[in-house]
Amino acid sequence: MKNTFLFLAIICCSIIACNSDSTQEQSQSLSTLSGEITNAKEGDFTLRMEPENLKTKVVDGKFTLEFENKESKIFSFKYNDEYGTVYLQPGKQVHLKLDTEKFDETLTFSKDLSAENNYLASKVRLNELMPPSKDYGKFTEEQFLEKWEYKKSEENKLLKTSIIENPTMDLDFVANATLDNQYGSASSRMMYPLIFKSVTKKEAELSENYYSFLKDLKVDNAYNLESKEFKNFLYFFVEHHSKDSNKDDASEIAKLTNSFDIVDGLFSAPEIREYVKFDNLKSQLKYGGLLDGIDPLIASFKATSKDEAKKTELDELYKQWDVIKKGVDAPDILAKTIDGEEQKLSAWKGKNVYIDVWATWCGPCKKEIPALEELQKEFAGNENLVFTSISIDANKEKWETMVKEKELKGVQLLVDNAWDSDMCKSYLISSIPRFIIVDSDGKILDANAPRPSSNEIKTVLNNLVNRKISMK
Repeated sequence: MKNTFLFLAIICCSIIACNSDSTQEQSQSLSTLSGEITNAKEGDFTLRMEPENLKTKVVDGKFTLEFENKESKIFSFKYNDEYGTVYLQPGKQVHLKLDTEKFDETLTFSKDLSAENNYLASKVRLNELMPPSKDYGKFTEEQFLEKWEYKKSEENKLLKTSIIENPTMDLDFVANATLDNQYGSASSRMMYPLIFKSVTKKEAELSENYYSFLKDLKVDNAYNLESKEFKNFLYFFVEHHSKDSNKDDASEIAKLTNSFDIVDGLFSAPEIREYVKFDNLKSQLKYGGLLDGIDPLIASFKATSKDEAKKTELDELYKQWDVIKKGVDAPDILAKTIDGEEQKLSAWKGKNVYIDVWATWCGPCKKEIPALEELQKEFAGNENLVFTSISIDANKEKWETMVKEKELKGVQLLVDNAWDSDMCKSYLISSIPRFIIVDSDGKILDANAPRPSSNEIKTVLNNLVNRKISMK
């Protein structure tokens, strides 16, 4: 009998120990983010994650988010229309405070990882040392580099001071912060000539040694992929090396194919080659849709990659476009005129329709308006072609004002619920401007059609109205 009781006691202790270990393991993987918000407004606090964001209500200016977390990572968060970043680790508790009336200036952190997160908050405030990127076109190279050098120096000084004052800062965080400073500055320098040209329509006058700083960067190092800023830098780096081989009138598939060849020549590290190719394919499928000729590129990537998660993600992104691929029935769209009258896409069956999805707050959208109006003039005599601009503005008054003041042409419409509209969901619209062509049979010709400013759009529309395009 004693042996029986002893056996049961051992079993019970084992169960308790297992449960205790399980609970402890779970607590060690939980990340907790709490906060106190002064002048809080109605809305959610959102921690931006993949594949789904985490949201919680802010009640009486307070919130708490708790989730299973397997990695130390810098996350971005959103509260109303403001954004910030926070460094979280499994098993750690982070607490933030802010005042919505001075969001960046008042954002501070306490509890765990306070040194790391207060460094990030301070670094954001250094952004004021540089003009917004949209203003780069106002500066000569010398003027830009003076501001660039100063900000770069201040960022490095901030990190050094933070390390000295907080010697227990996480070493991995410090290593990544160092890389972020280096490659964030590099990206900013790479952006200057690109934005200058975009704004002024002229090439920036650059000295011979403008890009000499690239020689000091160890870009062919897979460890750098731990840095978010390095990943951003790779886009500009590849773009820079592609500019001589990419003609302005090259098709999107030609540019994408060329970028693959450029990447193979630039990097020996397979991890970097795989990352850039995956990122390019993912961006195309997520924001640009299917291109004729993209299948061989996807097949090539899947043949060399051993990352099953990346392959699955590409397959899922590819499959989602089946519902709006060329030749299928176009999902109907319900929108309203300024007078509040309903207009359906299906009501135009028998006519070809060129759809411009835009918003008044979208700079690239507004840049397309002159080219769109030129298209409308050129095809004014074609009664079987309709031009309609459908806004996703949440503010109806701003949309009405711009339409009237600018005397915008074509059929001007507005959908309800902005990004959450049925149109955005049905046509997988996650960025604008976006252009869609529907033929006279109500079939999709192109769910991500060429822009009005492109070289090929006139040929596409001419072939369409003359029925020279096959829907097969």
